[in-house]
Amino acid sequence: MPSPPEPLVRLELGAVAVTVDLDHGARATSWTVDGEELLHHRSDNPVEYGMYPMAPWCGRIRDNHVSWEAEDVDLPVTYPPWALHGTALFQQARVVEHVQRPDQARLLGWVDGHPGWPSPMAVDV
Repeated sequence: MPSPPEPLVRLELGAVAVTVDLDHGARATSWTVDGEELLHHRSDNPVEYGMYPMAPWCGRIRDNHVSWEAEDVDLPVTYPPWALHGTALFQQARVVEHVQRPDQARLLGWVDGHPGWPSPMAVDV
């Protein structure tokens, strides 16, 4: 039985390197060019570090709810007091494809769960 993938995946192509954290929404936690770090880490709050998919919505949702099939659905507050930038950033991603060659670096992840979102969905990250 193969071992599960490491939660951190490093992609490199020439002078560019990106580290992706699969356990936290497949967010990029480091992005360097010629050894210079480009990402800022403001705090350990998931909204305040790295680059992450903003899914199933981006931005702030008015009153933290949406109407779905004639019903109001309360969305999870992800950055008090708002339902901000979706739920993918809090979920674990699984690897669908990982390529690391001298001419190509690619990682395709999949996030299945979106607590509080009213319809089933998955996100490619």
